[in-house]
Amino acid sequence: MININEIKSVLTPLIVAQRYLGQPVKRENEKIWYKSPFRNERTASFVVSNEKGIHDFGSSEHYDIFSFIQKLYNLSFSDSLKFLIKDFGLEVNETVSLSRKKIELLKEEQKRKKLYRDNVKKWYNNTFVILCSYSTKIKDEISHNPFDENLYNLDFKINLYIEMFINARTFEDMEFLYKNERKEVDKLGFTYEWVHKGNRKWKAFILQVFWLRIQYQLKRKSFIRNRTIRLYD
Repeated sequence: MININEIKSVLTPLIVAQRYLGQPVKRENEKIWYKSPFRNERTASFVVSNEKGIHDFGSSEHYDIFSFIQKLYNLSFSDSLKFLIKDFGLEVNETVSLSRKKIELLKEEQKRKKLYRDNVKKWYNNTFVILCSYSTKIKDEISHNPFDENLYNLDFKINLYIEMFINARTFEDMEFLYKNERKEVDKLGFTYEWVHKGNRKWKAFILQVFWLRIQYQLKRKSFIRNRTIRLYD
C-alpha cells in the first residue's frame, strides 16, 4: 500500500507549487506567494509554505499537495496521487495505472487554459487602453466639430464600452466581453478611423475653400486698385 505520508515528506508544498505554478510573485522567509491559479486577481493572495501547506486567502480554501493537484487538474484523489507519483518519478511498491501519456495530456490542457486566460487578459487590458485613447480623441474632435452627430454617437458607444470594461472585475466578466463584444469593440476602431478621416478631409476641404476665397479677395482688390490707378492716369 502506498504510504501517503512518505510521499508528502518527499514532495513538499514548495516543490509542488513551483513545479506547476512556476516562479512566485514574491518570497517571504519560508513562504512564497502567487496570484491564484483559480481566478483572476490583481495582487498575490495564494501562499505556499512547507509548514502550513497551501492557502488561498481570496477564497479561504486550504490545500495539501493532493487536494491542490485535484483542483488544478480536476482529478479524483486517487488520480492526483498517481499523477504526482508518475510526474516526479517516485518509486512505490503499488502499481500506478495513470499513464505518462495521460499526465502529459493533462499538462497540455492546463497550458492551453493558462494561454487562453493570458490572451483574454491581454486583449482586455489593450482594448481598455485603446478605448480610453479613442474617448480622449473623440472629445477633442467634438470640441472642433460641435455639430457632428456621428461624433456624439461614437462618443456614447465608446463610453458605454469603457463602463462595461471598468465593471468587469473577474476573469469570467472579461471572458464574457471577449466572447460576446470583441467584434463590436473592434468595429468601433474602424468607425473611429472612418469618422476621424472624414473630419480630416472635411477640415482640409474647408481650409482649401477658405484659402481660395482669400486668394480671390486679394486678386479682386489688386484688380480694383490697378483699375483705379489707370483711371487717374
